[in-house]
Amino acid sequence: MDQSKLYFPVNDLAPKDEKETTVFFKKLAGSKSDGFVVVDNEKVFVIDIGKRDDLELIHFLAALRNQWLGEGRLSNGDAAKLALTLIISHSHGDHIGALPHLINDERFCITDIYAPKRPYLSLDVSGALPPLVENEDRLESICEALAQKGHTAKGITRMPYGRVYSIPSGSADFVLKIFPSHIDWSEDRPCDQEGFRFLRANNPTTYQDDPILGYTNGILNGNSLWVKVIKGERSILITGDQRDSDEMLGAMLRHYGAHEFACDVLKLPHHGQKNYPPYLLSAASPQFTVFTSSFEKATADTVKLCKEMGCVSYYTGDGNLFFHIREKEIKVSGIDPR
Repeated sequence: MDQSKLYFPVNDLAPKDEKETTVFFKKLAGSKSDGFVVVDNEKVFVIDIGKRDDLELIHFLAALRNQWLGEGRLSNGDAAKLALTLIISHSHGDHIGALPHLINDERFCITDIYAPKRPYLSLDVSGALPPLVENEDRLESICEALAQKGHTAKGITRMPYGRVYSIPSGSADFVLKIFPSHIDWSEDRPCDQEGFRFLRANNPTTYQDDPILGYTNGILNGNSLWVKVIKGERSILITGDQRDSDEMLGAMLRHYGAHEFACDVLKLPHHGQKNYPPYLLSAASPQFTVFTSSFEKATADTVKLCKEMGCVSYYTGDGNLFFHIREKEIKVSGIDPR
């Protein structure tokens, strides 16, 4: 039986307001936890979901479902689910940890999943096939339960490096673009038979304290997807965890062109922690910047740079944050800037 016929899509009950797109930045749980929801008419896009015990984003989705469903509907007993598209920037636990909660929740139906193409790792210059990343294995195993839990996504759609993808939205003035990481390491590495690249970090001195863990973290962070939400003339750029020390920010700008990342709102890479991205901020030239950390844990140089550039900065450690985008304006609600 066609899985799509097994539930009633709550999205069909959404009030139609083609003029506004809302982007939800969930409040921080712990030292860092990334999760975002984009709502445009009846379309719902989830970009990351946060740490294992961080259910703030799921609470938001449940409230949205209830708002659209209302009271006393579906008395015939049919399942009523909120349909959503899931985009995973990368597979670290502070970005996918709460995914099992979403998959096991009968109120939701995941229709599509997008994630980076699996990064193979190798410190072995001989080119021997390297082990898979533990976090990537976890993402695959979580998603094995999709069909059994009533989701219609046919597994994970992997985004190959180096080209831009546009996700269908159904709205003429709303575009959601995905920028996969372009691997631009200083030493080129060969591909295996399946076309995956063997990678070696540009700056191995970054990982002297823990060469193996630091290296694998650097590769996973460096392969993060970036998502740009465009509504008319306004836009929000949600970056992953690329770090300046890994030289990946510069690689993204060189490959796609700095003009692609001009935006009104910039979610700073790597939570705004342990990073100093002057050339990304210069290219983006945002009005608003968002640190997905507390003010106390943000990198002081980045905080200072945002202030010098005249950006209005928000910290999700202060609470939930909403950007309401119309064709030529953005309104902010939820928390106060700092």
